[in-house]
Amino acid sequence: MTNKTNPIPVHINRSDPRRFTHVTTRPPKPRLVTPFDDLLRGANGKPIRTPRLWQARRKKILAAFRATLGVFPSQHAALGARVIARERLEHFERRKVEIRVHADEVATAYLCIPRRPLPSHPAVLCLPQTHQRAHEIMAGFDGRSPDAYGARLADAGFVTLCPDHFVSGERTPKDGPFVTAEFYRRHPRWSAVGKAIWDNQRCLDYLESLPCVNARRIGCMGHSLGAHSALFLAALDERVQCVVSNCGISSFRCNPNRCHWSRDGWYVYFPSLRALFLKGKPAPFDFHELGASLAPRPWLDISSLNDPTFDGAEHLPGMFIRITEVYRLMGASNRFSFFTHGEPHGMFEHSCALAESWLRQWLAA
Repeated sequence: MTNKTNPIPVHINRSDPRRFTHVTTRPPKPRLVTPFDDLLRGANGKPIRTPRLWQARRKKILAAFRATLGVFPSQHAALGARVIARERLEHFERRKVEIRVHADEVATAYLCIPRRPLPSHPAVLCLPQTHQRAHEIMAGFDGRSPDAYGARLADAGFVTLCPDHFVSGERTPKDGPFVTAEFYRRHPRWSAVGKAIWDNQRCLDYLESLPCVNARRIGCMGHSLGAHSALFLAALDERVQCVVSNCGISSFRCNPNRCHWSRDGWYVYFPSLRALFLKGKPAPFDFHELGASLAPRPWLDISSLNDPTFDGAEHLPGMFIRITEVYRLMGASNRFSFFTHGEPHGMFEHSCALAESWLRQWLAA
């Protein structure tokens, strides 16, 4: 005789959704490690978790940046702006203007004003790349190539100002284009970056003075030299309400060629950094810190991962992720975006489309 065990009846509630639940083991989220993990750490090494603590850190970053720029002039000359030529194009009027940046020095620029009548327009200061005719190219003299972003934005309804750089174009020194030796002979305690910021602030003064410009809606855009010039300007001048940088953001700590930022010839950016770099010491500030200092103002960066101009481009996504965390801390997660691509160093159609969309969203809305 065999004994059979009677099974215990099981009652299944088929309406209970838990019957489909399976116990699984979730792997831990791996920690992202980047060379820029110090961005949200204070001097005591403790994490920065409040906007107030970040503002204290930001203040120190900007102080270190200012100290690197050298001694600025103590006085501003009257703008003395004047129009020296006009040309009516299909969508805008292009004016050649002179702006007095010092009592004895003027900057040339092209002002593009849309012909579409509005009480006031948003404006974009378009900063030049390292090209002898950059201000003319930006203003559309060579057609509507991607480098003509001043003209293209004017077509789209923005007032744009396309200035010459202080060592190129009509302001080329006797030593040659982009040679800063004469500047340093005249201003041994200043820097080329400080001089560019000064001139670009004079351009902001001029844009603010124009009745056709909404002074609360001024942005800045640049490619290459113009890209980091836009970052440097916006870091120190909050009149810049929106920034677009294309192929110009780098990093001192991840760039084996960082001495290019403190050369002893040609275009010398930061002469005060050379001694530090030659001794293998870190800079007192870096690009990820200056970029984060813009928060919560809108900033779009477009960068190439195959850019031979700035060695270390593979680290840029990590940098931008850390900057995103600062924007999130400041309650402005949607005000910073970055786009990385595989093209070489340059402006492309996708760069122009993204830039116009970003500027329209934050300045023209």
